[in-house]
Amino acid sequence: MPQDAFTLRRVAKELASSLIGGKLTKIIQPDKDSVLFYLYTEKGAVKLILSTNASNARISLTSAEYGAPASAPNFCMLLRKHLTGATLTSLSQIAFERIIALHFHCVSDFTEADRVLYLEVMGKYSNLILTENGVILGALKTTSLEENHRRVLFSGVPYAYPAPQDKADPETGALEEALSRFAGNDLSEFLFENVAGVARPTARLIAESYRGGDLAAHIRAYLFEGETQPCVLYEDGVPKDFFAKAAPGALPTESLSAAQDVCYTAKERAKEFADNKRKLVSVVSAHRKKEEKKLALLLDRLRECENAEENRKAGELLTANLYAVQKGMRSCEVVDYYDETCPTVSIRLDETLSPAQNAQKYYKKYAK
Repeated sequence: MPQDAFTLRRVAKELASSLIGGKLTKIIQPDKDSVLFYLYTEKGAVKLILSTNASNARISLTSAEYGAPASAPNFCMLLRKHLTGATLTSLSQIAFERIIALHFHCVSDFTEADRVLYLEVMGKYSNLILTENGVILGALKTTSLEENHRRVLFSGVPYAYPAPQDKADPETGALEEALSRFAGNDLSEFLFENVAGVARPTARLIAESYRGGDLAAHIRAYLFEGETQPCVLYEDGVPKDFFAKAAPGALPTESLSAAQDVCYTAKERAKEFADNKRKLVSVVSAHRKKEEKKLALLLDRLRECENAEENRKAGELLTANLYAVQKGMRSCEVVDYYDETCPTVSIRLDETLSPAQNAQKYYKKYAK
């Protein structure tokens, strides 16, 4: 399931219940799109992944192992400088948007400050932005005035939320206004295109669970009421998707983080395997082409060597008959005394070479 506002709202609530008060002890950046927080909470040490990958953007607890690069990237160093040892005081969704705010109370030997790390889960525009007093300290993905004059993301400028979608906010009366335009065709597609914070899978589940009556009330009840019922849908034993509420054919999990971790870890491992396979196939293919080229050259030399004895014999027969050969001849007839019957054989000559040079030419071919 895409990380829409509906899913993130429940993810934030679940994480807040277990992480608030936790101390951030370690920060690594395993790849260019992800940051991993090690937090020590009342229930023990946990790992929190914040990913801005276009396909796997999320925030969740994880049990997967991630390696740290030999040299920490700049954004990781920035987070370590400002957040290591900080206490997580709040974790919440911003309005009904795909933005999670993590509030940290940071105390060092000389300073004390409250800082906020924003995770914007917006596909290829997903980002992590660290702020203090509303001013950006740094961002995982920065933008300049030339790239986006409406929203600049670099240190020293005030942080502003992304522009809202041109869709109805389901928490306001705009939802009824939008639903008044529904013509009775595909409800799930209509909800996806007109209601903010609802991805297509969520819209489909809302439509499938609708049994008539007040549609706006049904939508709000689905989005904002009821308990989270995390589950994972498997296909041929492989995790295919996860849901925040019960879905047909899906198996329940202990938490929404666990459901996310199962799906995204499987997806990332499959991609990692495919990438490694592609690299290995490329290396093997290049090596095979190289060896095939070497083999072709060896076969050519082997074919040349098949006539080695003939070349040696031709050289010796020419040497024995130099008196009968003249420069300019294209061939000569000599007696083959290597054969018991002593037949006459023809030897091809290079008319530009002397008889002795022609004999040496055959000796060189034999030696080669």
